[in-house]
Amino acid sequence: MPMETITLKKGLLGLGFLLTIFSGFAHISALAEEEQYMYRWIDDNGTVTYSQTSPTDGREVTKVNKASVPKYENTQFGDKKDWSEQEKAMQRRLKAEKDKKDNAADDKRVKEHNKKVCDQMRKNMAVLETRNQVRRVVDGKRVMMTEEERQAMIVQVKKTLQECDAK
Repeated sequence: MPMETITLKKGLLGLGFLLTIFSGFAHISALAEEEQYMYRWIDDNGTVTYSQTSPTDGREVTKVNKASVPKYENTQFGDKKDWSEQEKAMQRRLKAEKDKKDNAADDKRVKEHNKKVCDQMRKNMAVLETRNQVRRVVDGKRVMMTEEERQAMIVQVKKTLQECDAK
């Protein structure tokens, strides 16, 4: 008798296993059937919209077969007007990026120019502070600077160097 009981338990175990497999197949079959359908509704802008999930705002929804969904109708993916607007937006973004790069290049050129000017001012200051007699060019002729002109030039160069150091 004990053997029959063991056999019976094995039979029940096998039956449970088969039931689990069949319910899994039924679930997979239901999922596959559900994947064949989409939801169709009209949004606030009057555009026909297709989706795999139903909208949650209580709109009138039609369940349609995926095979019958048009590929390039006025859907959320295919409206030519939307594509045109998206293309214009992309062109604006690309132009903005180009302008930003151009501005960065201009900024770099300005910084390089300012650095050269500041370096020259430092050299001028060194000359003005170390030499008592400084010459300058006036109307194509070299003329000696007076002490007052030299002191005024030192003040002017110091102001310029302060601006250089502030940058």
